[in-house]
Amino acid sequence: MFSRRTITMRAHADKENRIVIFLTRLDKSLVLVNFDTVKYIEATPDTVISFVNGDTMIAVESLEEIDSRVLQYKARLLSLTRSEIPP
Repeated sequence: MFSRRTITMRAHADKENRIVIFLTRLDKSLVLVNFDTVKYIEATPDTVISFVNGDTMIAVESLEEIDSRVLQYKARLLSLTRSEIPP
């Protein structure tokens, strides 16, 4: 099993540059979530992720933690993109 720190850093873009992040279901299984398909996330108090197709998922991670992971990933991606642009 992965430690929480390892899972937090395991976010990446797939072949089509969609943002996918590892999250943990209530049964402790890991799932990759494509955030291009997320409609909204709410804390009720469980963290419920609603997708554009109507599916929902409950995650162990808090709303704030998921938000932080997405922002960290986007910042990392932006810094990599900037370093690849020639001067």
